[in-house]
Amino acid sequence: MYWFIIMCVVVTLAGAISIKRNKVAKLRFLEQYPDGNYESSISGAVKNFIHNGQRIQALKQFRRDTGLGLKDSKELLESIIQKKEI
Repeated sequence: MYWFIIMCVVVTLAGAISIKRNKVAKLRFLEQYPDGNYESSISGAVKNFIHNGQRIQALKQFRRDTGLGLKDSKELLESIIQKKEI
């Protein structure tokens, strides 16, 4: 019975750490671009994926490049695409 409680605590802590890590990555990313112009953060690979209509691949690459979580990466990438900054 104790092992179950220990596992629940470990899983809860791991989730909390992951959430905290995503928040820190987002803050660091936003600090780099205080003016809100994120175009310079987009790598050539991400731009190529977007121009070829491969949005999922672009999102995956953007996440690797920035270290942001899925939700934040998707929101930022969508806002950049809508502003036609790419």
